[in-house]
Amino acid sequence: MNPMKNPLAEKVGLLPEPPGFCANCNEEVCLRQQLISMALGYAELTYCLKCLAADTARTREDVLETVLPFIWKRDCFLKPWNRYENQDYCPFADSCIPSTCFQKE
Repeated sequence: MNPMKNPLAEKVGLLPEPPGFCANCNEEVCLRQQLISMALGYAELTYCLKCLAADTARTREDVLETVLPFIWKRDCFLKPWNRYENQDYCPFADSCIPSTCFQKE
């Protein structure tokens, strides 16, 4: 398990639902991974970006770049997405792709 150890991310927290762990690999997810899963239609389960990419035979970057326009156009996703104000909020900066995740619209 990859425990979230970023005070900024911990302060922002996660959504109360869906779960804060990947339904496939049981890794802890961040707020943005929760939102990505929801935007892709997983309302009751959460999947980490790595598992979403593997499941669709795409790269993590491709999955993220595909879903970003959807998130940016919907306030219900964008407001919680923007709770991570910049890359300093990324709880998994060493193992994820913050440069793609924090790109501007």
